Amino acid sequence: MENDSLYHFTTYDNFVSIIKSKKIFMFNAFSMKDTQEVIAGLEASILVVDDIISSIENNDTLINSFTVAKKNILKEIEKINKTDAILQDVFYFYILSLCRNIENEYLWDNYANNNTGVAIEFSKNEMEENISPYNDDFHPQVISWDTRDTIVPYLTGYINNLPLRPIHYSFNSYNELLKAELEQFKKEKHKDQNCATWIQLIIFNLSSSFKLISETDYAKEEETRFLFSLSHTGTSQDLTFYFNKFFYNIDDLKVNSRKYIPLHLNPLEKETWPLPFQKKHELIMSNCYPFAHIKRIVLGKHNKQLIHDIENFLHQSGFYNIEVIKMPN
Repeated sequence: MENDSLYHFTTYDNFVSIIKSKKIFMFNAFSMKDTQEVIAGLEASILVVDDIISSIENNDTLINSFTVAKKNILKEIEKINKTDAILQDVFYFYILSLCRNIENEYLWDNYANNNTGVAIEFSKNEMEENISPYNDDFHPQVISWDTRDTIVPYLTGYINNLPLRPIHYSFNSYNELLKAELEQFKKEKHKDQNCATWIQLIIFNLSSSFKLISETDYAKEEETRFLFSLSHTGTSQDLTFYFNKFFYNIDDLKVNSRKYIPLHLNPLEKETWPLPFQKKHELIMSNCYPFAHIKRIVLGKHNKQLIHDIENFLHQSGFYNIEVIKMPN
């Protein structure tokens, strides 16, 4: 199927709950069993930064930018390791697991209940554009952190500057990608710029795409992560405070003691997607954020539901013009 497609695999019962609520829960990564997964990418990035610093010649400003970024990353790692608090109460970092391969049998078996479940299809390009639709022309010249209209475009950019990331399962592939992204700051146009904030932003985003291999072969999942972070960013501002102030209080959102943030699905029921910029802006300013559009529903090959019944269920729940198909036997 289309290269632009991303799929979230789930059981049929979970699918029904998702459609009825018009939300998918993105859970806090620090509510997972192995919190070391979250910081492994940050630890690996230090080696890359050291390598780049040693290769910089005649540019004290750039060396200082990387040095400051490294110092702040080390502080973040130390904070994670030393905190006595429950980590999900300190770090606001949410993920949704997706996959680009609709024929992934491991996911159909393990996440969609032996092919009796569902894969919910999204458009990669739409997801990226919906999360941070603002360009430089929209940003005001002067930022006021107390004014909603001026700060929301910046806030969404910091939260999800690079919202979709394929997972890397080896240090080598992760390090090569990170190094390639950070090498851009050695170009002439950045010669006299303080780039520490943007270096940190790239590292924090990419660190979320590294996953430790354990006894379970996670590589079989072919995971792409959808990221929503108020903590792993390049800014020193407390984004959680401003999100609670300008959107809604995320500290109150828990399921079975696990913190989450809702991904709102198809919030404008009868609009044609992809949405124009103004509609996206209106949704964000109405606190319906983050949001995404379901493109198609794919039934597992052993799912016994009729396509016509699923289409009726979607329509009755406010989801219009969504194709429903079934995997072949």
